[in-house]
Amino acid sequence: MRGSARLPALLAVLLGTIVLGSAVPLGGFRLWISLPITLLCAALSVLALGIALRDRRFLNAGGPGLGAVVPLALLLVAWFWLQTVSWLPAFMWNPVYAIADLAPGSVAVHPEVSRQFVLRMVAYMMVFWVATRVGADHRLAQGLLIAAALATAAMAVFAIHEYRAGSLTIFGIEKRAGIAATGTFESPNTYASYAAIGLCCALAVFAAPISGVTRISGKRDTRKAVVLRICMAMCGGCNLLAIVLSESRAGLGLAVVAFLTFGATYLAGQRWRALAGAGIVAAATAGTVALIAIGSAFHTSSVVQVVLGNRALQLRSVWDVAGFYGPGGVGLGGFADAAAARKPPGMLDYHWDAAHNTFVEHVVEMGWFAAPVFWLLLMLVAGRLVLGLADRRRDRHFAAVALTVFVLELLHGAVDYPLHRPGVALLFAMIAGLGWAQSHSSKPSRDGDGAGETGSTRTVGGAATRT
Repeated sequence: MRGSARLPALLAVLLGTIVLGSAVPLGGFRLWISLPITLLCAALSVLALGIALRDRRFLNAGGPGLGAVVPLALLLVAWFWLQTVSWLPAFMWNPVYAIADLAPGSVAVHPEVSRQFVLRMVAYMMVFWVATRVGADHRLAQGLLIAAALATAAMAVFAIHEYRAGSLTIFGIEKRAGIAATGTFESPNTYASYAAIGLCCALAVFAAPISGVTRISGKRDTRKAVVLRICMAMCGGCNLLAIVLSESRAGLGLAVVAFLTFGATYLAGQRWRALAGAGIVAAATAGTVALIAIGSAFHTSSVVQVVLGNRALQLRSVWDVAGFYGPGGVGLGGFADAAAARKPPGMLDYHWDAAHNTFVEHVVEMGWFAAPVFWLLLMLVAGRLVLGLADRRRDRHFAAVALTVFVLELLHGAVDYPLHRPGVALLFAMIAGLGWAQSHSSKPSRDGDGAGETGSTRTVGGAATRT
């Protein structure tokens, strides 16, 4: 490898190490993990900018479209941080400060906690940006997908061992779900979401064409490709078994959706792939909205209670919390503190520490106006992935797996909070960034889906990239 290509490769190794290693400290759900993860991600971003100064093509490697995403992301971070400061005018303070006769106040109910969550959000955004730079090199993107499959499989092996041993703790800390397999996560549902992403990564590498698989080493070696596929099949099997042993109904549903979504977006013909991807995202979004609306409006219905259980009462109660605290929100990570005093009768404490619906909780924490902006940001990423399905003839598994992971987290977020855990959120951000980077630069072909196409070569950070 030439010297000019070593820096992007080093960046990819560091990115994978940070993202995949973040799941080890109890799924990354402790507050203390926020600062070191953010500092590490900031160091990655500085290294990426340094590479860009040496080779400006690296700065633009992820293709067009980030011009719309970056300003929205910066605007949101500015607002999230503004929620935590104490020098805002009194009319913007959270109502709890007037009730408790405290001054000065802030928009956030618990500013110290919110600052930790703002740091996490910044870390996720930086990981996405770095992944769009690194992922423009096919070999590095493929290597990160393989690393994700292997790391999640290793976590699955640990979860299976933990299940067989009948462990009730994670490194000495009591779990929420008894003996169920949870890996290093405290909740089986959250771990099932993590394992489902790993299943998607293994499925994508397994399904990639032989030539696409072996280009990671720059050579065509069928034997190595077959060995890699066998390895990916084993990784996918480990993750699938761990999902089953997690005893998570949501996890089993995610596994089914993963196979169906990836199959529909990857195997469909060239002219139908984008339509399939757009249709799946639209259906998942409509289903999420319908679930929230029906659960909120008919939370006392016996049918809704059977489907959603306590989550139906939570949905209705969370809207009351959002209305009480007003349009400014309560700050990132502030839901547990803000909602504690408004817990519905009969609701268990560990059911009320989160809204169990990511998007409704966004309204409470981010505010009535910032939450839709954040959703728009996510939909811009999904839209780029859908376009990538239509644009790419080669290596379309990147856009397909990224869109599949997006759909999984969209659906799971309707009944739980997987993206609140850095172990899941960082992996999600990395896969989305790789999918974004590989959704560009495919040469059109008049000979059909991948037949007779001519590849083009470009240089990213000194490394030749074929598209």
